[in-house]
Amino acid sequence: MLKRILLVSIVFCLVISTFGFTEKTLPKAAASTGFAHPGLLHTKEDFDRIKQMINEGRQPYLDGWNQLLSSPLSQAGWKPRATSTIIRGGSGQNVAVFYNDIARAYQNALRWKITGDTANGDTARDILNAWSSNLKTISGNADRYLAAGIYGYELANAAELMRDYPGFNVEQMQNMLLTVFYKLFIE
Repeated sequence: MLKRILLVSIVFCLVISTFGFTEKTLPKAAASTGFAHPGLLHTKEDFDRIKQMINEGRQPYLDGWNQLLSSPLSQAGWKPRATSTIIRGGSGQNVAVFYNDIARAYQNALRWKITGDTANGDTARDILNAWSSNLKTISGNADRYLAAGIYGYELANAAELMRDYPGFNVEQMQNMLLTVFYKLFIE
């Protein structure tokens, strides 16, 4: 029971901090601190520093950047394999389709955020939009909660990076995070 409460809290905080409130809708005390996007794993300052380190050729930043560039998951042009049901644990497991697409969305979002390359941005956007318009449920054995927590967090991070990208459907993503991920933990 404690695990379930913890997971609900984590998912709820991610959804709310990523998509749910603006300074206009937050209570005055919370609004005074403000939430700057992006703001989950990375901040604008992080991306400014990353760009500077890469441009200066500083190590180990340049090696890390080159590893991202050579990753098959960060290549533009990937076609998402979104489905309506993800199964984690038990028979018919198909969760690899989901976590591979989410990793691709996140890595392409990083590349776009650092370089401004719209091919990577389009790829991340298309993956996120496909999943947010198709995914309706996460099922399987008790491992489904693990999948929802881990991959939901990755999904929220990729979406946070893409929130201002042209054509990214933020409202659709918000709805999917609430009706699929959050709902799983409160049922």
